[in-house]
Amino acid sequence: MKGFWSTILDENGNAVSGCTVAVYDSITAGLASIYSDEIGTVKVNPFTTDEYGRYSFFAASGKYYLTFSKTGFTTWTSDYITISDEVDETDTDEVKNKFVSNKMMKDLHDVSLRKKNEMSKLDNIQCQLPMELIRHIMSNLKSSLP
Repeated sequence: MKGFWSTILDENGNAVSGCTVAVYDSITAGLASIYSDEIGTVKVNPFTTDEYGRYSFFAASGKYYLTFSKTGFTTWTSDYITISDEVDETDTDEVKNKFVSNKMMKDLHDVSLRKKNEMSKLDNIQCQLPMELIRHIMSNLKSSLP
């Protein structure tokens, strides 16, 4: 059993959270049996992407296709993907072209966290500046009083 994971992005490159992902068996065209880990913990199919548009599943060797749907977005069906116990996986070019690699997504996530931290620091500075100004004014007022 091998894992498959990726990220769903809109046409502007933004992650699509809460997107419903369904994994279908290419032979039966029915929902495939999927798992959340290598040891076979059953995963509900369909499932939704996380807040960063990421999704993952494990499945037995075979060919699958995925559908992606969310209100306000056009439903999209992937080409076949092959999940194989062999190292070389095929038929995933279109899926790879539509999605961002895990490393790139992690890098984007790290950048996003750094930006959040920087914004938080800016918020703190903005909150502190008026208080410092008030203290300065108050000390000037006190010193000007007889």
